[in-house]
Amino acid sequence: MNSSNMKRFILKKFGGWLNLVMVIILACGTFYLIHSFMSSSAKSSGAKSKGSVPKLYRETGVVQIESACIIDKICDDESISYKVQSGTGLSTFPLACINGKVVIGDKKDSVTRGITIALLDIRTLQLLSLHSFDTYVGDTGLLRFLKFNATTDHLVVAVTYDEAGQALTEDSKIWLSYFGSSKAKQLKYRDSFVLIGQRGLEDGQGLEKLEPRGTNDFGLQAEITGCLQLPLGKLRNITAPKANIKEKQDIQLGPLSEYCGLLDACKKNEIAVRVYVGKDMNDEPKICVNGRYVLSKQANDGGRGVNVVVLDPMSKQILRVGRFDTWVEDSSTLEIFLESLVKDEVIIAVTFDEASTKLSYEARALFSRYGSALIQDLHYRDSWFFVGQNGIEGFSLFEELVPAGPGGAYPPSLDKKFCMPISVPSQKIRPDPLVFVNDKRKRFCSSHPGFDDFCSPDNVNQPLDPAPLVNNSYQGNPIFSTPIVIVAGMSPNSLRRCLETLLLQGGIIPGNVLVVIDEAFKEIGELVDLFGFQVDYLPSEKKYSLLFMAAMKRAWETFPTKEAILFVEEELILSPDWLLYFAQLMKVFMADSTLAAVSSWNPNGFDALKQHPGVVHRAGEFPGVAFLLKKSIFDKVIAPDTTLCCVERTWRGWSSNQTSYEVLYPALSRVQLNHYKGIHNAAKYVEQLLNRPRSFNIDSIPELANVMTLSADEYERYLTDAIRNGILVSPKSFAACSIDAGPLQLSLQANQNYIIMYDQEESSDYTSLLALCRCFNLFSVEPRGLHRGVLRMSLMKNTEVFLVGTLSPYGKLRTNEVPFSHERN
Repeated sequence: MNSSNMKRFILKKFGGWLNLVMVIILACGTFYLIHSFMSSSAKSSGAKSKGSVPKLYRETGVVQIESACIIDKICDDESISYKVQSGTGLSTFPLACINGKVVIGDKKDSVTRGITIALLDIRTLQLLSLHSFDTYVGDTGLLRFLKFNATTDHLVVAVTYDEAGQALTEDSKIWLSYFGSSKAKQLKYRDSFVLIGQRGLEDGQGLEKLEPRGTNDFGLQAEITGCLQLPLGKLRNITAPKANIKEKQDIQLGPLSEYCGLLDACKKNEIAVRVYVGKDMNDEPKICVNGRYVLSKQANDGGRGVNVVVLDPMSKQILRVGRFDTWVEDSSTLEIFLESLVKDEVIIAVTFDEASTKLSYEARALFSRYGSALIQDLHYRDSWFFVGQNGIEGFSLFEELVPAGPGGAYPPSLDKKFCMPISVPSQKIRPDPLVFVNDKRKRFCSSHPGFDDFCSPDNVNQPLDPAPLVNNSYQGNPIFSTPIVIVAGMSPNSLRRCLETLLLQGGIIPGNVLVVIDEAFKEIGELVDLFGFQVDYLPSEKKYSLLFMAAMKRAWETFPTKEAILFVEEELILSPDWLLYFAQLMKVFMADSTLAAVSSWNPNGFDALKQHPGVVHRAGEFPGVAFLLKKSIFDKVIAPDTTLCCVERTWRGWSSNQTSYEVLYPALSRVQLNHYKGIHNAAKYVEQLLNRPRSFNIDSIPELANVMTLSADEYERYLTDAIRNGILVSPKSFAACSIDAGPLQLSLQANQNYIIMYDQEESSDYTSLLALCRCFNLFSVEPRGLHRGVLRMSLMKNTEVFLVGTLSPYGKLRTNEVPFSHERN
């Protein structure tokens, strides 16, 4: 169309150029109004819902938000909605939503214990992969994933479920910080944690939340919701350290060594080998293969850590040489190196200086796959060499490990020369394992003299591991989640013996144990650390009883939500069933409001009177020593004014105006006290109560026989029936023994209850009772273990003896009987 025709067309259709311009302007305005209305309608629609309906990041089109992903916020066109929740406990599973889509599902089959990570494409937000890492057992998989799989092209979403902090190493926490986390380094046992991050972020630039476990069984659910824009911050270039590995063409050959130091040449189907681990950090490792050194300081950078040579046994050609400094770097590159071995390739490995610190379980397992029987025993500064092969059946005959000396002293150097067959010889049966090496204990012993038995050559390498729960009927018992607070005295060896017997309690959880120490004896904390228990320090006190009270207050500050806590005094050894004794009583104790505590010590439990291990008594006093105490009792009775009840040691028997409360205690003690010395103001009391031979349970699992009769009402019914129907013993039987504590001539039959009435002038008169106590070789300075004026002895063969006061509530049951009466001063 020429210009004259165009003019005629515009004039005919629009009436001129001005009209045409006005039509164009009108059309543009109409389009703008329609677009604005549609946008407003979309936003209005979004505001009416409970959450946002986000767009795919930098892509067109609107996606339908999934119901689980709704948030209370509207995200603009440049933002992405997110909702991330950790699991908590075992029943609440994690959930993660990005851009309105579930990327980590709230179903059990989507996650496992530990840390689950969703990897998303940074441009499309499509879920690329989902990975779960059981960081309760180990974190090698997580570390490798963060180092080598998650790149700047990915958005990383991480959630925890169940337990994720137990085996999370410092290396993994550092790498999580490279994805923007500042809180991962605080992640501990059963804490809850979530993170949205990118590789290269600074600490804290990621979106994250940490809910500490505190004193609860699990941390609360960690949750983050909102809108984000990508990138989350300025991204740094984060690269994993390159492995010190050399391939064929880059391998440096060292000096020649005829036959690698052997006197004669090896056979045709053998290879001459020399391995040398070096005598200390100033020396060097060496590996000679087929008459030439292929690893040393000068050849291929041999040095600290694990030094490895891989060769083709048929051609005798060196394929790869690598050094992995597992003292400062994690084992991920070593693991990849070991996984690269193909069938029949031979591996020769030597350690130098220190190689165990960051040698992972997975790396050790790979060495085991190639025939190592000893790698699991490698500890701090041990020397080790190994020759293995991919495809070996059994355990290599070319392996040796020499443990380090006390305090990490370098061991004698390993220097071995041998002819190695091209098919590495093996044995099917694992050779006798080395004695376990406890480096931590060895270091402690090298700097703390005075622990002769604990640090003896026979014991210094023994592990300090908690005993497992053998009897499954106790699974889930609340006693295993009850805190145990030990108040240490001034004797490290006495504390050590107590901690050893505590660690032997089946089902003990070291994380629930708190050892409270006078701040003047902080070196004791290093001993406690060997056992894996928590330590807390308190200001010094002049008396142990004052320190004990301060420790009780600190205990409930540390565990404020616990309804009861176990307290243990100094100078104690615990019986094998100490914890299970409390487990059997936990239900009746917590259900009975008249019970204040459960003690594991019988003040009348002397060796001369063998009492029954399956019987428990009630008493109106507090025997203490090692006991389970309710928080309500501490708050109401003890904390308001300790001078009313608790200024003395617990074995003196705490008393209170709150006479309605009682305590359970065993007929046969579950603790053994060391002899006390130096308490001059109570010498007679201590000598009679503590320094006489005592009986002590040594059975690992004795069943308590009378648990069902220990509630207040049931106990009264039992005592009433036993005293009313028991066999009365004549007071003449006690005339001699009550005076000079001579032998008691008393014949008792099995399965019988015996009643001995003692005279009282008033309900608090125990003169005659104390004389009877001398007859039974009981504590006779003051009455101990009484329940409403009755002293009960539960002997073997189900025989029970009751000493009943005439003015006690039970005296009226035998009013016609003649009581034993002792002359009063």
